[in-house]
Amino acid sequence: MIKEARKKQRLTQKELAIKCNLSQSFLSELENKHKKKNITIKQIINISDKLKISPYELSNWFIDKELNKVEF
Repeated sequence: MIKEARKKQRLTQKELAIKCNLSQSFLSELENKHKKKNITIKQIINISDKLKISPYELSNWFIDKELNKVEF
């Protein structure tokens, strides 16, 4: 979701990372579905603001991503 929204805004990872005051490597790990990275609510709000997407939508994406890893 982050990658798609970032590309829609025509931003590179580096550009978005700078706008969000994050490292490019952290942002890359957030975009990668196979890596587990902890993110704060403030970071979700910040990223969603810069990408012009709903913070609820972005937070739900992270929640869904984590739930898909859980075995029941």
